Amino acid sequence: MTIRRRIRPPRQIEDQVAAEVASLVSQRIEEDDIENERRRLENEKLRQDLDERKKYAHNLFLLMVWWVIFIVAVVLFQGFNIKIMVRGDALNNFKLSENVLLALITTTTINLLGLFGIVVTYLFPKQQKKKN
Repeated sequence: MTIRRRIRPPRQIEDQVAAEVASLVSQRIEEDDIENERRRLENEKLRQDLDERKKYAHNLFLLMVWWVIFIVAVVLFQGFNIKIMVRGDALNNFKLSENVLLALITTTTINLLGLFGIVVTYLFPKQQKKKN
C-alpha cells in the first residue's frame, strides 16, 4: 500500500501565505485605526474637561470676589451708619441688628464655601491610577 501525499506547488503556497499575511496586516491596520480613534476621542474629552474646569474655576473665583465685596459693603454700611434710600423717598441709616448681621455673614459664608467645595470636588476629582 502506498500513501500518496499531495504536495502543493511552491507558487500556490506562496500565494496562500501572501493572502494570509495581507489579511493579518489589514486586520492589524484596522485595529490600529480603532485604537488611534479611541485615543483621539479620549484626548478631545480631556481637552474639553480642561476647558470646562478653567471656565468654572474662573466663574467660581468671580463669585467669591463678589461675595467678599458684598460682605465688606454690608459691614461698612453697618459700621459707618451710611444713609441709604428706602422706597425712593427718604434717607435712612443702614441698621441691622447684631443677630441679623451675624446670621447674614455666617450663612452666606457657609453656603459659598459649601458651593465651592462641591464645585471643586466635581471639577477636580481624585485621579484613579490606571492598571496596565
